[in-house]
Amino acid sequence: MNPPAFWKSVETWADRNGPLLSALGTAASYAVLFGGVALAAYDFADGVLSLIFGALAVWFVKLYARAIRATQRLIDRLHPPEPGEVPAPGVLPGWTFAIHALIGLMLFFATIALEEAFTHTAALLFGAWAVGFNVLKYVFARQNDPGTPSAFATIDEALDRWAEPHQPLLRVLGTALGFIALSGGVAIHAFNSGYAGTIALRHAGSDAVTMQIAIAAGCGALAIVFARLYVTVTLAAQRALFDPWRYVRPEPPSRKIERWPLWIFVPIAIVVFFMMSVIGNEQATGSGTMMIEGDRVKIQIGSISLLALLFGWGWGGYRVLRWFWAKARERAERTHAGGVTR
Repeated sequence: MNPPAFWKSVETWADRNGPLLSALGTAASYAVLFGGVALAAYDFADGVLSLIFGALAVWFVKLYARAIRATQRLIDRLHPPEPGEVPAPGVLPGWTFAIHALIGLMLFFATIALEEAFTHTAALLFGAWAVGFNVLKYVFARQNDPGTPSAFATIDEALDRWAEPHQPLLRVLGTALGFIALSGGVAIHAFNSGYAGTIALRHAGSDAVTMQIAIAAGCGALAIVFARLYVTVTLAAQRALFDPWRYVRPEPPSRKIERWPLWIFVPIAIVVFFMMSVIGNEQATGSGTMMIEGDRVKIQIGSISLLALLFGWGWGGYRVLRWFWAKARERAERTHAGGVTR
């Protein structure tokens, strides 16, 4: 293929997928703003606090977009524009870029002053803030015209179109990853918090790494068993207390898991998280989650343990509970159908 023909095909493809490419660019701008500010803040704060700073940067841009509309109305009231000077709806006034750039420069020089030298942190922060202007334009356009297509909805629709032919395989993979995430998340936290080392030392008389890994893997397997028992108990409560009132007709109950078991599962995760941290305090690896200093308990959330809690017990637990719940409902339907047939 010669270069002109190739370039023409690229332009045709870009025109056909313009909305999706624009949405991907907006999503990338959000990621750069959040990630750049979070990485810059990591030099001054721990992992969790740096993520909070990244989220605050995105939130500030949204607040700034709202303030632009109010400020522009005040300017138009004091100095009515000429007919040809009225900007199109959803287009940022020119002065907004200057203010955004000034804020970025203030952050840039403030970072240099804190570090007492020019470093990559200051450049990273300024670059992330500069890319954040694309986020500002997107938010401002959405606030002025709610009918503007959402970038994230556009990406979600494109993903749905791509995933539609592969739904059975994706469901199986998602469930398998849920089991791996729940078991692996609990195992990682058991090892990282020192819980596995403490149990190995108390009951096996050895704190060898192999023994700790085996105990951590056992904790991960017990998490799956607990999820199965939890579904059995909560589903029995659902059938006894809620199903008779919700399903007054003979139609089969929904296989979708109810919300209340999921909400109860969250505090259980927090209790297990801190219980393992307290037990494993003596054998903590240095990035644990809790330390005891005298009569005081000092909580320190490590990034690995926090990831195990959020992704492992959160996302993985949700997938596992949903699968166990649907399978239990399916077995009940088959049992009921067999009883009716007989």
